[in-house]
Amino acid sequence: MKKILALTAIVILALGCDDGDISFKSFNFPSTSTVSTCEENNLYYKTNGTEALILEISPAELYNIESELDDNGNIIPREVAISTSGANKILYRNYSGPANTSNLICNSSGLPVTSPTVLEEWTGDGTILIETTKDFNDGKLAGYTHRIILKEITFSNGDEDIRIIDNPFGSVNSAIGFNFNYGDEEEPTVVNCDNVAEDRLYKTSGNDVIILNFPANTFVNEVGELPVINFSEEEEDYELLFKVYSGTVNASIVCDLDITIEVEQGWRASSGTAIIVTTESDLIPGEFHHEIRLKDVEFTRTDVTSGETFTLYEVLSVENAEAAQNNGGFLLGTYITQE
Repeated sequence: MKKILALTAIVILALGCDDGDISFKSFNFPSTSTVSTCEENNLYYKTNGTEALILEISPAELYNIESELDDNGNIIPREVAISTSGANKILYRNYSGPANTSNLICNSSGLPVTSPTVLEEWTGDGTILIETTKDFNDGKLAGYTHRIILKEITFSNGDEDIRIIDNPFGSVNSAIGFNFNYGDEEEPTVVNCDNVAEDRLYKTSGNDVIILNFPANTFVNEVGELPVINFSEEEEDYELLFKVYSGTVNASIVCDLDITIEVEQGWRASSGTAIIVTTESDLIPGEFHHEIRLKDVEFTRTDVTSGETFTLYEVLSVENAEAAQNNGGFLLGTYITQE
């Protein structure tokens, strides 16, 4: 019959073995210890001397989506099932040497080939909790923190079972993956794709580009304010896109649909408005300036079906966000046309 023991929080186990061999003697992974990441194979792990606690979790479980709050303002964690046969797994190992040896745990083929020697191994089944919060740097959204808790995991080595209850695994940080360095230009401008795609305006910043797919007749050479453009998930005629490329963006990449370059992230405005005000130049008669402002815009990710979103104001600097809120929206730029 298997021996079943339970651990709550960070309690040190003391299990003896009749033959004197090393068994699951301790489970000493404090919540303050560092969680390391293997980008090659979705592994997250903590080490303590010769011990390693390894969590393999699907990227879908760590999307950048802030956790919901209950009526009292407390985080509602997401529950994720852990099993030896599923996409999400947990593993405890005790090695014959230091567990933090380079390339010991991170291995492109999945859970690693064992070297140094594995003295004992326990696999787990149960449930973990994930609490996701936003991280801000100088008031600007920089990424997310995913706090992982072992709600209830039963580890087994085939002969014995050990149950871990409410044990903090640690936190995993993920960046948003773009800079959004817009808003500091002295004279922000928006340009079009000329004769290649007359219905496409854009503005670039390094690897990022904001694209406006508006009908070609949107910008009329008449002084005044155009009807407000509303963005929604269903809207097809007026698209506001934000894309993050693997390399620096230029006009050819944005305008020529035959040129292929890796898009690391794709986003589309799913709510908010565009406000366009047109004036005629005092210096050049017949030249019209169309000032484009974006108000209360939220973007939804489109390259993956994650449901991730971000609001325009939270990726701006504090100063630019305040200016946008006080001046009827964020000044994306001015688009110039000739009569």
